[in-house]
Amino acid sequence: MRTRTPASRRGVLVLFASAVLLPVLIAFVAAGSRPAGAAAFPGGHHYGDDADDKDDNKGKGSGSNGGAYGGGGYYGGGSSDHSSSTPTSANASPTTSNHQSSPSSPSKSSTTAYGWTTSTSKSSATPTTTSYNPGTTSTSTQSYPCVSTTAASSVPATVTTTSAYYWSTKTTTGTKTRTQVPSIDQCPSLTPRPAKPTSVHDIRPDEIETIMGIGDSILAGFASRVTDLTYLLSHNPLYEYRGVNLATGGDSDSTSLGNLMKHYSPTLKGLSHGERTIDFCYGPICPVVILGDDVPVQGLSAAESGAWVVNWPPQIDYFKKHLPTVDPNYPTSFKFLTVMLAYNDMCLGCFNWTQKLVFEADQYETNLRNLMKSIRANVPRVVVSLVPPFDVGQIQSVANQSPQCKITRDVLGFECVCMDDVTNAAIGSRARMKALAAEYGVRARKIAKEFNALKDPGFAVVFDVQMGYLDVENGPAWLLSAEDCFHPSKKAHDILGINMWNNLFDPIPKKGSYSIYVDKVTCPTEDDRIYIDYDTA
Repeated sequence: MRTRTPASRRGVLVLFASAVLLPVLIAFVAAGSRPAGAAAFPGGHHYGDDADDKDDNKGKGSGSNGGAYGGGGYYGGGSSDHSSSTPTSANASPTTSNHQSSPSSPSKSSTTAYGWTTSTSKSSATPTTTSYNPGTTSTSTQSYPCVSTTAASSVPATVTTTSAYYWSTKTTTGTKTRTQVPSIDQCPSLTPRPAKPTSVHDIRPDEIETIMGIGDSILAGFASRVTDLTYLLSHNPLYEYRGVNLATGGDSDSTSLGNLMKHYSPTLKGLSHGERTIDFCYGPICPVVILGDDVPVQGLSAAESGAWVVNWPPQIDYFKKHLPTVDPNYPTSFKFLTVMLAYNDMCLGCFNWTQKLVFEADQYETNLRNLMKSIRANVPRVVVSLVPPFDVGQIQSVANQSPQCKITRDVLGFECVCMDDVTNAAIGSRARMKALAAEYGVRARKIAKEFNALKDPGFAVVFDVQMGYLDVENGPAWLLSAEDCFHPSKKAHDILGINMWNNLFDPIPKKGSYSIYVDKVTCPTEDDRIYIDYDTA
């Protein structure tokens, strides 16, 4: 039985008023504040400028401003003439490769070099070639979630690389054998190492003792279990379903990163369970403390629904208050912390005045850097998974696949005013959101590089690439909660959790799990580590 916090009628009214009035006011004042067609950011598309300068998502990277994350692809690459705000050293340019996401998904073309493909990388340091021999993989008919009609597939990969990764130059030769299975329960356990590692730069998932999260309503799991509107007849419409969030969800039916990690670390602390009514946080009105902390539900997920990036301090305060209780050994235990913010920033950042107020990329970078400094100062021995936002404007096309969702989005357009059809028709707001997401990603990557360059044995950053490659344009409506057709459904949380897990063990150019049809999880080997990229220039 899931844990549930009784709703406060007064609290619900206050929270609803806070959630509705401020976005509506901002939308009203901002309407018409910028001429239609004005560019939010000069140059650069979400997946890189093409030679024809058309925003067609192909990301070939031959335009004058390169890709959103430095080069032709969202996270770098391509043959651009200039790459804004990206590291100047070891800036790799993966070539185009073809892949099949799953038996259910169509074949796609990508400018990214990622796992189990043959690709050619170029670098400002040294042109290199990276080859993966995929060996023999069994095929089967898959169904969601994580169900297969055949046995697990073994993916032997002989790796011979001399590659200049985005932040490192290294030579490795060896053989890895990883198994991909429908369920993490089919993965063999790892033999404990004789001695506990001394650095977060050399740890495996079985050595993570505590899991944590910083974020907004997405990481809080808001509305994720609402599969149809009748569900709301017996459930609070302001419930956060913390137990199924993609990072720290601990409910038994969740395939969150936390539950996948728990397979290797059975005593993992910090997992979230059940649901609770939100304590709202939204820019200047943060926090609205009505129900207070609910540690049995939240665990060490400090996420606040409505939070902007600038609203991070109360979440650090939550850790200061509760980390010593949840994890009495916190000074020496190894922790994994997911940081996933900026969606509320993007939903208001398409207007001139709101950008200048708090949502410009420079302000995002400053706020995110300050957050990372605070984590480093207050959370010892931690690996931070930094997850920059994806192009959330795509969600409108997903909602439009369902008549019910189309109506819901028309009614609840204020929830993400920059995504709304009316705002988009007036000022092209979704293109501006796309550019903002891309620029945020550039800055997030820059910050990850800075902190990893410190080589601090107690602090490291994993730059999670899946959101940059996530393509849900015109995707299935089951990706969204039926309550508002905006927040991810439980199925979507499960998918994102699996992708996060599958990407943990490879360098950035080979993090290849970002399909919405992913149906297998990776079993790491005893030689695998949570992969940290460095800048060696």
